[in-house]
Amino acid sequence: MTRKSKQPIGKVWMRVGDNDDYHDFGSMFEAGSELGGLLDTASPDGLTKMPVIRKSHKHGVDVEPSFVNYNYVSLFWGDDDAQPLKELTKADIAEFKDGIRDGSYLFLKKAPVKKTTKKRTQSKQLSLKGLRR
Repeated sequence: MTRKSKQPIGKVWMRVGDNDDYHDFGSMFEAGSELGGLLDTASPDGLTKMPVIRKSHKHGVDVEPSFVNYNYVSLFWGDDDAQPLKELTKADIAEFKDGIRDGSYLFLKKAPVKKTTKKRTQSKQLSLKGLRR
């Protein structure tokens, strides 16, 4: 018995803002990686913070602060002519975020360093007792 793939038939289509054209990708991860690279080059210091990504449309997401409202990122599974086949799922968006992390040099907040104390161990001294005759 064979299992059918849960991945929809079609391509992932993405358009970043109003001034872009639609581009096709093999997965949400690949599309996210492409966007991550774009966000990385847009940052003057080469460091990017992970943007807030919110599903805002049936077939797209807001990527704050740059691509929101009417300038959102179109993102969907579609046919060869870029016609949507289904709405985005939470799993799609999670995979897209993973791609963004992969494609950009993210500047993440450092987690507080936990100080650990080393336990003192007693050194074992060798005894020569019993070796003398």
